[in-house]
Amino acid sequence: MPYDDVEVTKAATLTTRRPRQILPPVGMAAFDPATIAAFFNTIKDFFEHVWGWLEDFFSFGIGQGRQEADLIVPVQNQLMDHLGAVTDAFRVSAVPSPDLEDIIQLANAVKQYAAYFKAFVADPRFTDGRASAQALDTVMPYINGTCGYQPFVLQATVAGQSCGVRWGDGQVGGPGYDGMLGTLKRAAESMGGTIDTNIPQASTLPPITPVYTPPPYATSGFSTPMLVAIGALVIFMWSRKN
Repeated sequence: MPYDDVEVTKAATLTTRRPRQILPPVGMAAFDPATIAAFFNTIKDFFEHVWGWLEDFFSFGIGQGRQEADLIVPVQNQLMDHLGAVTDAFRVSAVPSPDLEDIIQLANAVKQYAAYFKAFVADPRFTDGRASAQALDTVMPYINGTCGYQPFVLQATVAGQSCGVRWGDGQVGGPGYDGMLGTLKRAAESMGGTIDTNIPQASTLPPITPVYTPPPYATSGFSTPMLVAIGALVIFMWSRKN
């Protein structure tokens, strides 16, 4: 089947669909930290498809609130899949065990995913803003232990245990309330190194060139008035022919 029904997390009530064929799959089940450079091509490829889908979607028009969530949530879900591949690479049970260089590069990958995703949800064409803030409140506790994002501002107002996500059991670096980056920082420090956990601005990362892949537009991609207008036009054209 080309779709999965995915329930939105974090106290949301709507559901949306994940268009698997729009965004590239993770494809890193047997990920080897020694070949981590491949991660960075995957990040860029992933977000090039995301931006292509974004441009395609907006060219057909988008409403507020629910429609914005219909676009953001599938990207959020696949982002979490990609972060899962990073997670697998520095489990205590990972073979081979990651060394300090691997840990630093894994942290850089997490920061790139976070920076591009924050830039994506901050797109000014998301004029409602609630879905963007909710997406960051769902994802960022796992990335760096922050939450309390507000529409349009999209800056964390809460951090640590108050966000309610303890992450890192079974990982090199151990658990804490500071997300993947906190766990990776502890792992680096245990190896005699250190990690800057600050997430960069997307403008400092490799530029994104949208890859246009026409998505299978569902009714959720159109506002109700638009659907009514299209229906009325079809009826009018049919009545003229008859």
